[in-house]
Parts: sequence; C-alpha cells; structure tokens
Amino acid sequence: MKLKFLAIVFVFLFISSIFPQQPDRDGVLSAMKTATNFMTEKVSIHGGYLWNVSEDFSKKYGEVPARSSQIWVQAGTPMVGMAYLDAFDVTKDNIYLDAARKAADALVFGQRPMGGWHYAIDFEPKGLQEWYRDKASKFKWGMEEQRFFNGNATFDDSNS
Repeated sequence: MKLKFLAIVFVFLFISSIFPQQPDRDGVLSAMKTATNFMTEKVSIHGGYLWNVSEDFSKKYGEVPARSSQIWVQAGTPMVGMAYLDAFDVTKDNIYLDAARKAADALVFGQRPMGGWHYAIDFEPKGLQEWYRDKASKFKWGMEEQRFFNGNATFDDSNS
C-alpha cells in the first residue's frame, strides 16, 4: 500500500511539474514513460536502485553511503520494481515490465547462497570488505550485521 502511494505521489509530482493544468491520459502516460526512462537509464545500477541519489549523482545512499557499484535491497530495488509492476498492471506497456525484470535480475544477482539477501548488493566485490570496515561501520554502531558483510543474509526489515 505504501509503495503504491509513493508511486502515485511520484508520478503526480512529476506530472504537475511538467503540466500547468490538468493533464490528459496521453500526457500522464508520456510523463510516466519519461520518468521510467530516466530511472532506468540514469539512476539504475544494473537494474537496481538505492534510497537516495544526489542531483549530480555524486552522492549515493542506502542506509549508509553507498559505493557506486551498490544497490539496496531494504527499501530500494524491490520497492521500485513493484512500482514498475503496478505501472505495467495499469497500462500493459512492456516498458514497465522490462524495467521490473531488470530490478528482479539485480535482486537475483545478489541473492546469497543460503537463499536470502543482505542489505545491499554490490556488483564489484573488490574493496567491499574495506568499504564496510572504513565507511559503512562509521554510520552504524551496535548493529553488527549491517556494519560488516561476511556473505550473510538478513531477515531484518524484510530483506529475505
């Protein structure tokens, strides 16, 4: 429910910034495609997403500052993928189904051998342990499974 509300708000805000008056159906569909193209071509990392990305893409965050090769499972990729599925359900336009499949593929890439997921998925493992030790751990104290990555999965925040 929260995801659908956020998707509707996102589309409404995007549309209201483009159209000074009430848009028609074609205008709404056009704005949705424009937003989806922007998200898949500019924001997405291998089909996945983070929580926040700065306007100039220089800063990227999940629950902690993220590496440029990371996506987030918790409140990131699954939520955006579900928004694409909602858009496909309403429009039957394959652009949204393709975007949802890319998000699903990113999640499959990051699935741990035991079947679950960690908080983040990193497509470039080189330097990952150092990043957790030197960067991520500075933002999380007392939450050891978030501060370090040892190939584990978590049930925290419905990640798995």
